[in-house]
Amino acid sequence: MVACSAAMQELARLVRRIAATSAPVLLYGEVGVGKGTLAAAIHALSDRREARFVRCDCGEMTLPELLATVAEAGEGTLYLAEVERLPPELQIGLLHAVRCEANPLGEALDSSSAANPALCSRRSGGHRWIAGCERDLRAEVDAGRFREDLYWALNVIPLEIPPLRNRSEEIPKLVRHFLERSNARNGGRVTKVAPRALEALEAYSWPGNLPELGAYVERAVVMAEGDELTLELLPEPLTGIAPRRSGGIDRFDLASLTEEVVAQGIAAVDPDEPNPALHSRVVNAVERELMLQVLRGCNGVRKQAAARLGINRNTLHKKLKEYGLDSESPEA
Repeated sequence: MVACSAAMQELARLVRRIAATSAPVLLYGEVGVGKGTLAAAIHALSDRREARFVRCDCGEMTLPELLATVAEAGEGTLYLAEVERLPPELQIGLLHAVRCEANPLGEALDSSSAANPALCSRRSGGHRWIAGCERDLRAEVDAGRFREDLYWALNVIPLEIPPLRNRSEEIPKLVRHFLERSNARNGGRVTKVAPRALEALEAYSWPGNLPELGAYVERAVVMAEGDELTLELLPEPLTGIAPRRSGGIDRFDLASLTEEVVAQGIAAVDPDEPNPALHSRVVNAVERELMLQVLRGCNGVRKQAAARLGINRNTLHKKLKEYGLDSESPEA
């Protein structure tokens, strides 16, 4: 059995320790790292396991939906996915619900609903709060997009889930898991992984984390003619990096690539002459390329690109104009 990374072992230790408590938990991590899965694991290890585990997607939440979802959780666990996307007008409601104040939603509710017990989440007997966040929630507070009091109400036990690129030693175990699932779902019989294919899987940077790995494994199971997952069954982003380069920069090592880009930027100017534009030259070049690739990956849809970048549409529009990228997205 492949051992988990030290970070994941520590995370597992903390999960076992906090599962028996009712303290709110705030899970940090990129899209697809498994925040929802970890939230469900905390619930399964707790004394609330016989009650309901309810997921609430905060991005498009309305007041009636908030009321209904909180009521649905009962004495179980309520998982708030992408809590940073909760509309500002509902953040005060969520704050009062967590604190279990007499009037959970303040003026947002009429007198007949003001004492709605569904929103009363007492530490003893009520449901447990777990929130998931893909952005730096402290930065959202500093930018005025998230209430600081709500941040502290949820951020009692913060846990960060590392991205898959920092857990390459877990790839073999995860591949086996996805093989079993994909075989069962598609009537496949792929039970082995070729060494070169495993090398490519371990070397890849996995920007899409677990869902991307699962998709590639399932694709291989569907397309395989035998019982082995071979390199040829993997898509070009993976087959282009196997085997790894011998020496030099690993082209999918983000830290190494960043180091190389900065080094080249510094080397391009005279070290004996002051260059006040050095910072903007390097940083702007990286930011422009990031926005260009994300925008293309979102087919030019600015709303989707802004959400993936973690910025608002006005900021994205300004940056696209500044970098001359308006032609990449005609969307207003």
